[in-house]
Amino acid sequence: MDFKTGTLMALTSIPGIYIGSYMNKAVKGSLLLILFAFLMIAIAVKMVRKKEEASTPVDGADYPRVLGLGFLVGVASGFFGVGGGFLIVPALTMGAGLKIHRAVGTSLFVIVLNGLAGFVSYEIQSRPIDFPVVILFVLGGLIGDFIGVRLARSFSCRGLKRTFAVIVVLVALYLIGVNLPGAL
Repeated sequence: MDFKTGTLMALTSIPGIYIGSYMNKAVKGSLLLILFAFLMIAIAVKMVRKKEEASTPVDGADYPRVLGLGFLVGVASGFFGVGGGFLIVPALTMGAGLKIHRAVGTSLFVIVLNGLAGFVSYEIQSRPIDFPVVILFVLGGLIGDFIGVRLARSFSCRGLKRTFAVIVVLVALYLIGVNLPGAL
């Protein structure tokens, strides 16, 4: 885990989350999910095509780039209503140069900070929050994290990237299939 990179990404993603959450009010839910699905597919394809490079040393990271990526991830997180590793892991691997195993650990730290910022943003805007659903997602995330960390250790960087990309594309196709009728 790279706390410095994670902290810098979170610092700029938090204002982005706030901006994105205001922007998402203007888009119909089913269309929002379809747009999100296409973004998922584009990122999955880009991740698989990019060659794995050596991990960027903490002292040599391109911090201005990390700050910019943090802001973009924040806007996307607020706009689409997601703040998970799907957006952060690719930003950390492709943009910050971290190997995927290190990026996954760092993303968990950023996810916690972004989730708190998103929650505060919705509270400030007096937007409804379905707490039972939030609790279920948090519990599911913790269980998934526990299992995923153990599974990830058995994959090479390349294998983990490909598996991540396949899962992302499958979820994206599901989202398109479920939401396309409501968007038309």
